Amino acid sequence: MNTALDKDQELLFTWLTTIGMLTMYWTPVERFIDQCVHLLYENIQKSGGRKKPGSLGRKLEYITAHLSENIVPKDDLINIVSLTKSTVKIRDVFVHGVLESYDENEIVIGKIEGKKEEHHIEMFTVDLNRLNRSAQNLNNLVEIWRDISHALLKSARNG
Repeated sequence: MNTALDKDQELLFTWLTTIGMLTMYWTPVERFIDQCVHLLYENIQKSGGRKKPGSLGRKLEYITAHLSENIVPKDDLINIVSLTKSTVKIRDVFVHGVLESYDENEIVIGKIEGKKEEHHIEMFTVDLNRLNRSAQNLNNLVEIWRDISHALLKSARNG
């Protein structure tokens, strides 16, 4: 016998599965971004100087500033960085937010706005199509950043 509770749990499971994909797909993207930063840093900063960038925004700025157009044309890199930033925002909402409500079409997450002085909770409403697109974007970004990282490694080995 299928009760309302069973249907509710199935629905929640559908949402949580996609949210789990967002979380798991981000990790390799971040790893490849870190590898790109490391390889660029090794090549550029051999004589010493500044520390490697730590935050995602600074890492992406560093890559944009130092990645050769032989590896990725500047316009393409700008698009990749933009896609990375916009996609990670939705991932951050789900990882650091609190589930407020959900139904078949959308999910509402409340996330504390940490940059403001007062305690403000911002509400994010995301439909299933957008969430699925974000998961697919992260899947694509894994391949893109892997390819960039591998091209940098190959370039470093070839001198």
